[in-house]
Amino acid sequence: TSGSYLGSGFAATGTTGTTGAVGRFIPDHFDTAIINGCLGCGFTYSGQPFTVYVAAKNGLATPATTVNYDGTASTSPNFAKAVTLSAWDAATGTTQNPGPGSLLPPGNTAVALTAFSQGMASLNTAVTMPFYTFTTVPTIPTIIRVRAVDTDNVTSLRVPLASSTEGQPEIRSGRIKISNAHGSELLQLPIAVTAQYWNASSYYVTSTTDSSGSFVVATPPATSAVNFGNYQKNLTTVSVVGSPKTVTFSSGAGGFKLAAP
Repeated sequence: TSGSYLGSGFAATGTTGTTGAVGRFIPDHFDTAIINGCLGCGFTYSGQPFTVYVAAKNGLATPATTVNYDGTASTSPNFAKAVTLSAWDAATGTTQNPGPGSLLPPGNTAVALTAFSQGMASLNTAVTMPFYTFTTVPTIPTIIRVRAVDTDNVTSLRVPLASSTEGQPEIRSGRIKISNAHGSELLQLPIAVTAQYWNASSYYVTSTTDSSGSFVVATPPATSAVNFGNYQKNLTTVSVVGSPKTVTFSSGAGGFKLAAP
């Protein structure tokens, strides 16, 4: 009776058949957004989980979140639907799995309807975050679009493509380079490590923006991301100074030390 039903600017008349019954609420489209797996880097490594947000939006000139798109116990019945995520090329939005690569794992590309609360779903935990993995390594940096489509075929793809709001992480083939090291057997031996990625010119360069990547180096190797082997002469084992030790990169550089044998 307000003359602007749900803020649409239109009056609502008639009956839904049941007193007080309203719905089913169908969004005009979805928006997706991402937070890179490499925090602060401006990109995500191939195979590295990243955060995805999905928002149900209405069709107003300035779209607002469709808060009735909810799958929680707060609404009965639930108006949300299951959503599937997929990856497409950034330029045209028509080529699936560019690179080539694939959005994995499958269980994390299916967003359950119960994940939506007041129009929003978040995949931001270790068990829910998807990752994009190149099928050929190394591959030059590739920007993907994260697309959302529900079982009613509501999608984040809009016409024209420029009007779509789809998270676009840049995926890079990464590696950790461990440099050779030489020194006295009487002193600790520093081991330099570098985070690198395969660039558009097809060679590895330092990931200078990577100050968040990390790995654990420890002995015994069962708890470590680094393994030691091929011992020579009288050396049968090594000991990491401060082991277990977490190495965190600073502008793509890091390192650890081996104790004097």
